[in-house]
Amino acid sequence: MDVCRWLFVPSLVLGLGCHSLSCSWPPRILAFTPSDLPNAQLGKEYRAVIKLSRNRTPIGSVRLKDGALPRGLSINQDRETGGTDLVIHGVPQGAGIFTFTIEVGCFGTSVDGQVGEKTYSLEVR
Repeated sequence: MDVCRWLFVPSLVLGLGCHSLSCSWPPRILAFTPSDLPNAQLGKEYRAVIKLSRNRTPIGSVRLKDGALPRGLSINQDRETGGTDLVIHGVPQGAGIFTFTIEVGCFGTSVDGQVGEKTYSLEVR
């Protein structure tokens, strides 16, 4: 029996994360791989791809929730994969260890589990 059939109305009121009559329980949260980013070299081109899984709809938003990327780097949807992955790219202009949290949301807010976040640390040497 689909637990969500019984949680449909309470989920709308309580925000339980199940917003349709046919969804999974517990809600599926986006998964990020890799778990760690490769180190970057100061002044050298950097590119790291972050793959998302468990999403049923395309990526709709990407933002840094906490922290900051090293100066000279940015994060975007990866055009080489049709926007299904994320890419951190650019030329880092400052050395150090940078910790940041990436928050991703997917189109279709009525679909369960279409948000997620991951904290990464990136060392620039």
